[in-house]
Amino acid sequence: MTTTHVPTWTLGDRLRRVRRDAHLTQAEFADRIGVERGRYSQWETDQVKQPRELTEVARSVEREFGVEAAWMLGLTQHTQAKGVRFPGLLSALPMRSAA
Repeated sequence: MTTTHVPTWTLGDRLRRVRRDAHLTQAEFADRIGVERGRYSQWETDQVKQPRELTEVARSVEREFGVEAAWMLGLTQHTQAKGVRFPGLLSALPMRSAA
């Protein structure tokens, strides 16, 4: 029997995905979510594993980019983008089907 390894996305992976799909630099994205640019860079490169501001960051991304905070926090593997403001944003991510 063969098992399939499903990679786990880190917070940095999720932040990077949203930022790239929004066609923003790290500095622009950091400004949009209201954090210092250097601190944001550390998060995206997973130099800081559990930022104290994690919930606040997830909510800021949800507010600015329409990506569910639960997905940003890794609480779900699927997201349902709400009010996405950029074409193609999250196109490669698994999306919940509307049931």
